Amino acid sequence: MENEKTEESTIYRGYQRGEEKFRNRWENLYQRQKRYSNLRVLMAILFIASGFILAFQQENFLLWGGFILSFIGFIIFVIAHERQKQTEEYLKAYQDLYKKQRMRKEGRWREFEERGTEFIDSDHAFSYDLDIFGQNSVFQWIDDTTSGLGKRKLYQLLITPLSSKEAIIERQRMLEELGRKRIFVRRFLAEGRVGRRKGKDFREVIRWGSEKNPVFSKPMIIIGIKTLPWITLTAAAIGFLTDFSTMPFLLLLLLHGVLFALGFLKRGRVLGMVKDYQIELNQYIRQLKVFEGHHFKNEGLSLLQEALRSGKGRSGTEQLKALEKLANRTLNKQNLLFVPINILTLWDYRCLVDLEKWKKESGQALEKWIDTLGEVEALVSLSNIHRDHPNWALPKVAEEPSVYQGKSVAHPLIAPQAVSNDIHLNPENPILLITGSNMSGKSTYLRTAGLNLHFLNIGTKVCAEEMEASLMKIHTCMRISDNIEKNISSFYGEILRIKEIVQDTKKEEPVFFLLDEIFKGTNSTDRHLGAKILIQQLYETGGVGLVSTHDLELTTLAENPKVGVRNYHFQETYHQGAIQFDYKLRPGASKTTNALYLMKMAGVEVADPEVKKKT
Repeated sequence: MENEKTEESTIYRGYQRGEEKFRNRWENLYQRQKRYSNLRVLMAILFIASGFILAFQQENFLLWGGFILSFIGFIIFVIAHERQKQTEEYLKAYQDLYKKQRMRKEGRWREFEERGTEFIDSDHAFSYDLDIFGQNSVFQWIDDTTSGLGKRKLYQLLITPLSSKEAIIERQRMLEELGRKRIFVRRFLAEGRVGRRKGKDFREVIRWGSEKNPVFSKPMIIIGIKTLPWITLTAAAIGFLTDFSTMPFLLLLLLHGVLFALGFLKRGRVLGMVKDYQIELNQYIRQLKVFEGHHFKNEGLSLLQEALRSGKGRSGTEQLKALEKLANRTLNKQNLLFVPINILTLWDYRCLVDLEKWKKESGQALEKWIDTLGEVEALVSLSNIHRDHPNWALPKVAEEPSVYQGKSVAHPLIAPQAVSNDIHLNPENPILLITGSNMSGKSTYLRTAGLNLHFLNIGTKVCAEEMEASLMKIHTCMRISDNIEKNISSFYGEILRIKEIVQDTKKEEPVFFLLDEIFKGTNSTDRHLGAKILIQQLYETGGVGLVSTHDLELTTLAENPKVGVRNYHFQETYHQGAIQFDYKLRPGASKTTNALYLMKMAGVEVADPEVKKKT
């Protein structure tokens, strides 16, 4: 246990040192920038002053020397300042990464802005009840994505259980290797953060890459676009350098003007789209370069690298760089002085021809490259669990069905403060009935079991000493409330959720269910009878799971061998008028309640002898 704390502390201190190192570098660079900025202003003043004096003393060679040197010095300091600005961005990116890792280890990840709230779905089988998205969620805890596509890919990884033991083992190996590659991960993430703009996810360019414009692929059109400017220039040279008429040149120039005006807005949209995404394109290139240039032992990560190569063996980076060069060429359109050159050389049309050629060769692969990059971003985020928690268990997939064995299992989102408990479920006793007083830990225990099982299903470590479980589809019925928009009461919403659970168990699918205070929206008689019927049916259809309840009458189900229920409970103690919980799970049914005591604590007068004893 002491070794575990030491290893965790070492990781935390590493994050602290890293943040401090890059903060100091950034501060030193900032001071240099101020000096460079002052020198740049000084060079500009010297240049203007010497130029002004030279207007009256043109024979002064010393002034000429100062004039030229001040101009050269100004250019040097401008270039140096621009380079320092880029270095500053990288230093700030690394500093922010270390800071985020430090805050994550301190449990301050709830302050992170990205929460994945757009992915919240209260109708989902388990994600809403297990806090996968939203405030205080798994997404907020681990998200390190920088692009919209990476964010969506992380959503898909978090919501989609893997279908086989082999797939889970392969994902675990991928995350284990990424968890060890701290330098690669930081460099990869830093490249995605430098200059990043919000609100761009490259989807329009992906759609553009799959669309074809056959006009600019026709050989005769391409030949015409490339030869017409030369013919026009030849006609101009003949017309102005000889006695031959300039009329052919003027007619050809008129043709250029007509072609320039023809479809001007449409061409602008097509070429402007690539230009608008130039920053994102540059970031994708830098991230792909980092990923493609790294050596991975894991076969899955190596296959992702191979997926970025074209049939001709060219890397995704090389092909995207070719697109970036084309995007740079379109920047000339922004300059009004370039319009005459554009008309004369048919520059827009040349760009369209080259873009169409690029799309033919690489356009279909564009989505694959960006999708792969998004997947790497998502895997890097998921690997935070492995990187920050080396002592958590790598769970095993049980060969036999209806098994969930966990030693010292705790809730991942409240670790290390979380109290751990064991979980034992098997075909003979597949259902645990959890009783206990209010706030004793029942709901948290259910979420602990569900979230760690889901972590196994998506191939990550679990917050436990040991864990082995069967592949099971998770269903929860915990946070059900009235839905005014759909005109559904909480009780009816609960019925609909339970209907889904029962239907899935009848399909003979392995189902793990979590039921928290079921049928609480109806009277005690119906609630008790309905719960007994449901639990027995879930047992008969092969369901495995946990049920929490305040109905102590349900604990008699453990006496029926045909139901497969075992009783466990949480309890509280009272000391000097204060209620205390240890959140430890104990065998057997609960013998205590605390509702009246809590009412008294809230200021409600309660005339009950048992409550008076506790106070």
